[in-house]
Amino acid sequence: MIRYAMTCDKNHSFESWFASAAAFDKLQGAGMVQCSICGSVSVTKSLMTPALQAQARPPEAPLSTPGTRAEQALAEMQDRGGIGICRPVLCGRGAGDPRGRRA
Repeated sequence: MIRYAMTCDKNHSFESWFASAAAFDKLQGAGMVQCSICGSVSVTKSLMTPALQAQARPPEAPLSTPGTRAEQALAEMQDRGGIGICRPVLCGRGAGDPRGRRA
């Protein structure tokens, strides 16, 4: 299938689909291509930009994947247990003071 932009002698612009370029030429030669607005058979193809397919983009990484070198370094430190949040109860200290003193 091929899509053509067309213009009639009354300057109406419209588009239509054809099985092939040869099919368009055959139908136009037989007077069977008409303006969809006024019905004129005096129709010419207009300039039309080709439909280009977008290049395939690589799949995006999940948000949990570190995006920068700094995020990667933090993730590696967390994996090794070298960084994290120490909650007093989990660290075995008193509940209100990170140094272990009770309030």
